[in-house]
Amino acid sequence: MSDPFAKRPSENPDQALIIAMTPITIAFVIGLFVIGAVMVLFVVTEPAVRGVGLLVGVVLGLVSWFAPRRIIRGALDRARDRGVEPSAVPDAVRSAVFTGIAAAEVPALVAVVLVVESGHDVGALLVSLPVAIVSLIFNVSGPDALRQHLARLREPSAR
Repeated sequence: MSDPFAKRPSENPDQALIIAMTPITIAFVIGLFVIGAVMVLFVVTEPAVRGVGLLVGVVLGLVSWFAPRRIIRGALDRARDRGVEPSAVPDAVRSAVFTGIAAAEVPALVAVVLVVESGHDVGALLVSLPVAIVSLIFNVSGPDALRQHLARLREPSAR
């Protein structure tokens, strides 16, 4: 199996990162979607939506939206302050992004645990799961998000 992160001679390193991360992002999005669908359709008998579940889902959704952004920005700022080499910028961004993926997904997975514990209330899952998916695409590892992360690390004024 070939290394998806290996640089091709004629390829821009930034574009290579975006191309390599796209299937990873798609896989994480599909994984979250499948987990949510299985939970609501097969695991939970008589699913119900309650106010407490929705409130917990909103809190978990906010964590899923804002935590990855802060974590990635912090990691990129630290890398820039240490003087990351221009050739290592895609690697630094990739490391920060994988941490951001974890930060975006964990709240949705906490919602899965809460749904299993409650037995019926799927409100937390119905709110936090879509937010986690959108956060993955727009804040963490979608093409535009990756371009923003790369620019943030390269430009001192991007703070």
